[in-house]
Amino acid sequence: MTDITKTPSVGIAIVGCGIVGGATATILTRDARILLARIGMDLRLDHIVDVDFTHAKELDLNEALFTSDYDAVLADESVDIVIELVGGTTIAKDIIIRALEAGKNVVTANKALMAHNGAELYAIARKNSATIAFEASCAGGIPIIRALLDGLIANRIDAFYGILNGTCNYILTAMFAGVAAAAGYLLMSLPNIEAVTAILFTAGYTLGRKRGILAALVAALLYFGLNPQGGLFPPLLVAQIIGIAAAPVLGDILRRLNPQGGYRRLYLVFAAVTATIWFDLLTNLAFPLAAGFDPRGILITLSAGIPFSLIHITGNVVIFITLVPLFLNVLKKHPHTG
Repeated sequence: MTDITKTPSVGIAIVGCGIVGGATATILTRDARILLARIGMDLRLDHIVDVDFTHAKELDLNEALFTSDYDAVLADESVDIVIELVGGTTIAKDIIIRALEAGKNVVTANKALMAHNGAELYAIARKNSATIAFEASCAGGIPIIRALLDGLIANRIDAFYGILNGTCNYILTAMFAGVAAAAGYLLMSLPNIEAVTAILFTAGYTLGRKRGILAALVAALLYFGLNPQGGLFPPLLVAQIIGIAAAPVLGDILRRLNPQGGYRRLYLVFAAVTATIWFDLLTNLAFPLAAGFDPRGILITLSAGIPFSLIHITGNVVIFITLVPLFLNVLKKHPHTG
């Protein structure tokens, strides 16, 4: 085993202790000996800089490392590397520039900042004999920058094309929204038979509830908002948007629970029924509530919609237990970039 007292030591300061910063600090402290054995260097975390340490405390990080005094960190000669994990292109830029001008090397996962201000930051780094490392900003944990700079250094590269990281999620979200809206228009002539719910359920399973809800919002605006047969009444449009958002949430729950066999089919039936009832209930209530109906009028309106809701529920149950498993199998064979 490597003797920690006889190996080079590198002082590190992390600026920004959110999700990424907290995880980085945890790895540097928890896996210090593993990292030492692998690289032969002691990566010593000296400071965690932030204005709110709630998340850092939840991770049970050493509170002796906490500081809000960035000037003191830059003045600390034992700090060799500043890891910027604040995000954004304003404060983060100032943090990096000040670190470089103080002679500190910088590591960042800030893809937006490097894309917009990379040339300026490289110039400052060269002027101060410092380095900017940004591997984590491109394609997550894929060592693509190192491969380009080291492994492919003998090659002349004219262009580089690809869909990476957040860009892939953006495109997938747009694709699900577009496909859902198109399916809505395609089946518009069939009363209460639609595939929008099933597609957005699949979006929630594939992308998670946040991006799934975003896809549902865009799809609702494209279909319900522009559909001449409905959505022109603002309260109804709001009800449709809120109602359809249940589908991706239920899809995300399936991904998290991951039931198998009969339990999976049972959940699909449950999701189809729940999402449909929620959507129909909100949309059937929208007009009478907006029009000021009394309770009796609201009840009559809901009762009149029951036959159509039963058709809607039956259609979605059939679609969920037949087509959704096919969608999920295809996506399993061709996983997306998370």
